[in-house]
Amino acid sequence: MELIEFLSQGWVGSLIGIVGLLIGIISIVIAYRVSRIGPRPVFQYRSINLIEKEKQALPSDVEIFFRGKKVSRLTKTYIIFWNSGKSTLYGKDIVDDDPLRFSFGKDAEILRARIPKITKKMNKFEARINPKSPNEVIINFDYLDPNDGAVIEILHTSIQRTPECKGTIRGVPKGILNWGRLPYDVFLRRPMLKAFSVLFFLLFFFVIGIFFVGILNHELELVFHGLLYLILAFLYLIPAYLIPASPLCIYRKRYPKSLSIEDIEE
Repeated sequence: MELIEFLSQGWVGSLIGIVGLLIGIISIVIAYRVSRIGPRPVFQYRSINLIEKEKQALPSDVEIFFRGKKVSRLTKTYIIFWNSGKSTLYGKDIVDDDPLRFSFGKDAEILRARIPKITKKMNKFEARINPKSPNEVIINFDYLDPNDGAVIEILHTSIQRTPECKGTIRGVPKGILNWGRLPYDVFLRRPMLKAFSVLFFLLFFFVIGIFFVGILNHELELVFHGLLYLILAFLYLIPAYLIPASPLCIYRKRYPKSLSIEDIEE
C-alpha cells in the first residue's frame, strides 16, 4: 500500500488527530501546573561517612576526637536548600513555634553546621544547632527569590544519613519537599552522566531521521515505526516534568548551578 493511500484512510487521520489532541492537552496541563506554582521550598542531600570506629575495626584503645570531643562516628551531610517555585519565599512566614530545621536520628549530635555557599548575601541565610535538640539544625533566611538558596554542611554522629526537614511555612501547605539524594551520588559519575545524555539525544534525533526518511521515500513501515518511537519518547519524558522527584528524571540536576557542591568537596 502506498504511503498516500495509507494516510488517506479515515482511521489513520483519526488516530493522528487523537494523538495530537492528547499531546496538546498534556502540554496545556504541564503549562498550567507550572504557572500555578507559588513558593516551593525543596532540598536535596548527600551524606558521606568519614569515620566509623566499628566498621573500620579500630582497636579498642584508639579514640577519635573532634574539637576535643570524643566521637565514635563522623558523617558529613551536604544539604542544598532552595526555592524552586515561581514566587518569593519569605522568612517572616516561618511559624515561630515550628521553625525550619533538619533533624537526624535521636542518637545524633550535631558537631558543626555552616553555610559554604549561598546564592545572595542579601538572603541572610543562617544555620545553627538547635540548643534544645542537639540532633537538629535550625535554618532561617530573610527571603528567597526563585532559584535562591544555600548549601548547608553538617557534621554529625548519627547513623541515619537521610535528613528529615521539619517546620511550617505560611502559604506553603505542602511543606518542604524532599527531592532525594543528589544525582551524582545516586547512579553515575559526571563523565558517564554526560555520555548518557549525549546518547539519549543522538537516539532521539535518529528516530526523527527515520520518520522523515520514511516520508521522503514513501516507506510506510519507516513512517509507522518513527511515529511510534516518537510517541513513546514523549510519553517517557512526561513524568520528568509532572513528577520532579521521578526516577525518570533522576539524571538531570534540579538545583541551581551556583549551589553545586563538587568544588566544596575538592
